[in-house]
Amino acid sequence: MARIRTIKPDFWTDEKLTECSLSARLMFIGMLNFADDNGNLAASAKKLKMQIFPADNIDCQPLLDELIAHGVVIEYSVNGDKFLNIKGFKKHQIINRPSKSAIPEPAFTEDSVSAHGVLTDGKEWKGIGKELNPPNPPAGGDEPVEPSAAKPKRERKSRIALKTFLENCRATGEKAISDYRPLLEYVEGTGLPMEFVQLAWNVFKAEHSPGGRNEARLQADWRRHFLNYVEKGYYRLWYASAEGAYSLTTVGIQAQAIHQHREAA
Repeated sequence: MARIRTIKPDFWTDEKLTECSLSARLMFIGMLNFADDNGNLAASAKKLKMQIFPADNIDCQPLLDELIAHGVVIEYSVNGDKFLNIKGFKKHQIINRPSKSAIPEPAFTEDSVSAHGVLTDGKEWKGIGKELNPPNPPAGGDEPVEPSAAKPKRERKSRIALKTFLENCRATGEKAISDYRPLLEYVEGTGLPMEFVQLAWNVFKAEHSPGGRNEARLQADWRRHFLNYVEKGYYRLWYASAEGAYSLTTVGIQAQAIHQHREAA
């Protein structure tokens, strides 16, 4: 059942949401209407399509992957069924008389985990270097920390356009992605062919460069942003067989042909 929800002014400048595409942000707003009073939904891109974009030719799975990758939606499962939790829902929505819901609650609190992982069977959260129940603090942990021992704040990078990032790489002699260690480790670990990654990079550059549909997007770390696209398979350029062999999809073959045509022109 759809519900009336509120959108706070902070929504429009939220750093995680501004990194998402316009379609993903619109779907996020729609998810607020169809979430239960705990901020939970069934993890079904097909159902979200029928609820939010009934008259539009839109694939909601990449949009959902995008929201999960940017940490505004958490995917979890209970007894083998997958669900979604809108992070921060209870902090931003005032529910006077919450209705009972058939959707089980995730076995975590909004403050206990970062939203870049998946909760499995309501027990285990698969994050990087995180645990659902953090270890007990050492004795004397309540004692004040000397200013000299405090961890210095990490300087935040400026958000720039992809064109500026590429110009900076050329000016400093850096390679845009081929020397990016996290990307190379992902490729090595998955066995993904590097030529497929290069194809994704060509599509990524066309999308975010002048004339592309996301040319106005700004990022502080374009390498990390591209790696998110590769890890989540946003462009659906390849697929893996049961044996782990990678092949291009129809979309991938078309993208390859378009790139070759541009190079030949």
